[in-house]
Amino acid sequence: MALRDPAQLSWVDIDPDYSNRVGYDHAFLGDGLVVPLPHADGHRLVPGTLSVTLKYHHFAIRLHRRRQLAAFSAVNIDGAQRYPRIGQAPDTWHLDPRAPHDQTQQPFYRKPFQRGHLVPLLDPVRGKPHPAELAEADNFHWSNCAPQHERLNTAWWAAVERHVLDTADVTDKRVCVFSGPVLHPRDPVLRGVKVPLAYWKVIAWRGPEVQLRALGYVVRQDAPVRNAIEEAEQTAGVRVALDFPDLPDKVRGYQAAVARIAMMTGLRFGALATEQVDVWGRQPPAVQARQIAPGLRALRTLADLELG
Repeated sequence: MALRDPAQLSWVDIDPDYSNRVGYDHAFLGDGLVVPLPHADGHRLVPGTLSVTLKYHHFAIRLHRRRQLAAFSAVNIDGAQRYPRIGQAPDTWHLDPRAPHDQTQQPFYRKPFQRGHLVPLLDPVRGKPHPAELAEADNFHWSNCAPQHERLNTAWWAAVERHVLDTADVTDKRVCVFSGPVLHPRDPVLRGVKVPLAYWKVIAWRGPEVQLRALGYVVRQDAPVRNAIEEAEQTAGVRVALDFPDLPDKVRGYQAAVARIAMMTGLRFGALATEQVDVWGRQPPAVQARQIAPGLRALRTLADLELG
């Protein structure tokens, strides 16, 4: 299928000069509020596990070297400077030359797994056309890609992404968003890749009276991953040891305390994980009583979110 006239597309080639990326801005919220990048806790994530910070246009990523996937991404979103895209070329993904051995690429990404953006396509796209399009192009690095089952990527994960972006856009908010997979040592293996069974997001924004606020999500894909591996075993005759405790019957989203996400990931989120900032910690006892486990509450839809 022929592409439309390039003049009608809002994409450009990836800039090969990586020295000009500013990356993630920890002071983006303004008014003296600082939201630094997460860092390894030194126990579950020991020194040397994470790559150097890879800076892109308006976002940054740190890779988990052994897993060859991102440990987390960090993006600044400005609802007041959104750049309206007018088209899209077919996806073309690129290896970041700064960490060539730390990125999972094809041929892993084929059905039922999609190339899930950790930093969504539109989140860093802001400002004048050229820098906005450079930010969009930077989204298509393998470092920003994670194996998401199609039932997760096109449903809960996409809904969370739209919710964050629409909120920032409608209210002209500035928000900082961290995202990543939960990388567990017992994650199952498919096609030579350990597949994460859950993903998380932490959103930080400026609340009333210049007050830092934070909200956490977790989305699980245990069931469809299990089914995909069982199907692969039947067709390829490959046996894989499975360990899926507390298996939900479908892809499921949860509101999560930031401190709970820190425990799951081995990352430290500083002030975002304190009860004074984390909206979960600010909930009345009646809301916290509905949790299914410490710091986790199952959601039927995003409308179930408690914002304190």
